[in-house]
Amino acid sequence: MKVTIARKVNALLRVMSPQASIKVVFGRGASVSFAKDVLTLPVIDFNDADQLRLLEGCMDHEIGHVDETDTAAGREAVRLYPPVVRDLWNCIEDVRMEKCRIEKWPGSRRNLSGLVDQAIKQDWFAVPDESRVNWLLISSLLYHGRTHHLQQDQLRGFNDVAQRLLPRCFAPEVVSAIQSVHAGWSDLSSSFDCLEAAVSVYKALKSSTECSEDDTQDPGDDAAPGTGGESGDADDQPEDADGESGDADGQPEDADSESGDADGQPEDTDGKSDGADGVPDDASGNDGSDQHKARNAAEVIEADETMPDLHDLVRGLLEQHHSELNAQDRLHPLMPQLETVFCRPGRVELDQAVVSTTRQVFQQAMIARRAKPVRHDRRGTHVNPNRLAGIGCGRLEVFRRRQQRRDVTGAVGFVVDSSSSVNTSQMVEINKLVLSMTTAITGLRGLDAAALYYRTSQDFQHELTPERDAYLALSFGDKVRPDRFGVWSSGGTPTGNAMMTMAYQLAGQEVDKKVMIVVTDGEPDSHETVEQALALCADLGIQAFCLGFNDAVQGGFDDADYAFIGEHLESAQAVIRTELKRRLFA
Repeated sequence: MKVTIARKVNALLRVMSPQASIKVVFGRGASVSFAKDVLTLPVIDFNDADQLRLLEGCMDHEIGHVDETDTAAGREAVRLYPPVVRDLWNCIEDVRMEKCRIEKWPGSRRNLSGLVDQAIKQDWFAVPDESRVNWLLISSLLYHGRTHHLQQDQLRGFNDVAQRLLPRCFAPEVVSAIQSVHAGWSDLSSSFDCLEAAVSVYKALKSSTECSEDDTQDPGDDAAPGTGGESGDADDQPEDADGESGDADGQPEDADSESGDADGQPEDTDGKSDGADGVPDDASGNDGSDQHKARNAAEVIEADETMPDLHDLVRGLLEQHHSELNAQDRLHPLMPQLETVFCRPGRVELDQAVVSTTRQVFQQAMIARRAKPVRHDRRGTHVNPNRLAGIGCGRLEVFRRRQQRRDVTGAVGFVVDSSSSVNTSQMVEINKLVLSMTTAITGLRGLDAAALYYRTSQDFQHELTPERDAYLALSFGDKVRPDRFGVWSSGGTPTGNAMMTMAYQLAGQEVDKKVMIVVTDGEPDSHETVEQALALCADLGIQAFCLGFNDAVQGGFDDADYAFIGEHLESAQAVIRTELKRRLFA
């Protein structure tokens, strides 16, 4: 399982990005966002190769924008020009930015090319056609830049079609402006250079519409009746019966116009092109006439959006994968029906001493973290006279300048072994301990807790089946119910699988600190699965700690993340409280 992606990316960022403070984190809901030097990505299925390639490409692309793109150019495009300029700038800037990344870090070529593969698979990048002239215009730039400048050869066929269709749908000045951008990819050295290139295409579009308006207002408007008031060609010859514009000499267009057959004859009456370019006509009615090219240019200029934004599409798909993972109960595997399987009737006794002590320790830690020492060395030197009015003598608060930190928010997930090796009296003590700790934690502002018990139905079974072997006595956001903690022991010890289940639970919590406490008494069924679970926790920003008792084995936990108490369960509360204080409030 490929679960080291966040650690790998964060290590690379320290080298690849001039902004060394940039960090990638997973979780905090389903959205993709970048704020305060933190790129937040949703949790996805790390076993799915396509989802991983999409995620890797997204990270390389987004971090590339952070380092290479001047967002002031994008704001200027939005402020001064129609949406088409913004979209043109987006696609040109994407090509320039990715070229910069590849030149600096050749290894990023693989991830960026993988993002293109996913875009093709999702039909975001598709064969252009004449029915969508907005997309045709953008794709003639996007596909050319990615094919010839970035060597993303999987788009070569799409680019060939776009370049053949472009002269058929747009005026020569538009084609010339786009070809100028093609020839100058290497000269684009900044985001504002890309904006200048986008504006040049926009001006050509606007010019083509103005030229057409001038032609229709020619003195030739007094042509013979029946012509519909449309102007003829340059020598005042009428158009052909099929509505196609003739050449300057009044003859039908030849193969150079891309609309006729290879021998220069007009198109067939069925509207299908047999041209040498091999691109069939569609129902769009594109006839290659100057008027139609002008209408196409006007349509592009007036459109609110010429193409869907690739960045929005990638973010949307990642968020969709997160939602699908959630729907599969991978993030919220709450199975209330298992209460009758895991629990015996009756309420578990709450240890009020544990609750009170835990709350007191955590509240003191919150206060100590929140307030900084008050300085009086400059007291009275910057007093606002207006604040002194009405204040009695002896009150020093007016002179004090307190600086406070925001309260920490945290989520604690307990993963509790309920296998057959735990005897009945120990199970009662553990249930009482977990109930008391979760009650104390959920009673403090900004903190939340969940408790997951696990086992397998048979001692020889090594895999955990969530719908049968994982029981959430308490889920995040729910009220603690003592009657749900009367768990009895049975079956095997799939510790690693249970940790992964809780890791996905914790990943969905929008908090500052995420801590997992594993309580187990024996050797896990699979050491490899525990190591995979620990790697997943590291990627998701979860601090995992294991409390072992009886014959527990340390497994893949580091010494700093493991404590063994033998059969002295009475000391478990103090160990857990100390570890939670250190991990939540440090």
